[in-house]
Amino acid sequence: MIERKDKTLNPTINVINNKGEQTRSYSIPVKAHLSVDDGQAIKSGQIIAKIPRLASSLGDITGGLPRVTELFEARNPSNPAVVTEIDGIVTFGPKIKRGNKEVIITSKTGEVSKYLIPLSKHILVQENDFVKSGMPLCDGAITPSDILRIKGPTAVQEYIVNEIQEVYRLQGMKINDKHFEVIVRQMMRKMNVVDAGDTKFLDGQIITKLEFMEENDRIFGMKVVKETGDSQVLKAGQIVSARKLREENSRLRRKDLKTVEAREAVSATSEQRIQGITRAALQTNSWVSAASFQETTKVLNAAAINGKRDGLEGLKENVIVGHKIPAGTGLRVWDDLVVGSQEEFDQLMAAKEEEVPSEKV
Repeated sequence: MIERKDKTLNPTINVINNKGEQTRSYSIPVKAHLSVDDGQAIKSGQIIAKIPRLASSLGDITGGLPRVTELFEARNPSNPAVVTEIDGIVTFGPKIKRGNKEVIITSKTGEVSKYLIPLSKHILVQENDFVKSGMPLCDGAITPSDILRIKGPTAVQEYIVNEIQEVYRLQGMKINDKHFEVIVRQMMRKMNVVDAGDTKFLDGQIITKLEFMEENDRIFGMKVVKETGDSQVLKAGQIVSARKLREENSRLRRKDLKTVEAREAVSATSEQRIQGITRAALQTNSWVSAASFQETTKVLNAAAINGKRDGLEGLKENVIVGHKIPAGTGLRVWDDLVVGSQEEFDQLMAAKEEEVPSEKV
């Protein structure tokens, strides 16, 4: 099947029954090899066309490493697949638009989504098929950001881990998922603030999940002053605790003064963000950790110009400077604890028991 200059034509194979009625129509992509002739009788399950595939470059592990790098860096594939955003029934548009075939997905609620797929791509769905959100409509690799937007964080984490494992499985390597899951977790530790609410963040700011949760926990149950009334202590827009507001209003009521009006503090809302391992490493709060990965000169220059200080709170920076990692027995909260043997503990308890009767006498 060759590509024609007239992009409005779509090669198809029509299946006609004994009564002369068309029962099925199959779209044939460009470069496909037909396995049947015009007017030939066919049976269900018979191959009518073969689509040539490029030879796989995964002869050894080095051939699959570019795919692993692409996934870890969260890059868009060079030839991405078109993914449906809703569940629904597949129908095809009547015309070819600029060399693209129109695929229409209609949900049960009447919502309609239209997608344009190039004729050179192999369409994986047929007329009246039912598809679910996140399913590819044509061949090609799925963009991780599309999965995140359509199906959420858990689905994109599973997709990245499974795709990376597929490369290593082809070489007969068995690697536990936890090694990749640790990396994927770091790729998805950032959030994009959608609505800052009454928090200290700005709309569109990129923050970590920990910062987001801590700030929302801080303003939970707090009050925002709308009108100060006769109060000389509080100001409009100030965020105060419910207890402080009650105490101030009680004081004003005792003096027959106008009380303070307030509303509930609004928490921030955010959406998940996926980053490649290089960007995720460079955007950490620790400049020691960031400088150890890539772009060392750039990171050190920025840290020196901004006068950054590193609290050595993470694992990586403590390993670099030769300290114990803040995990397990290396946690700083255990530094002041002195642990003795069971024998010493028994002797100490026995001595205390002997002191108690003597005090009573």
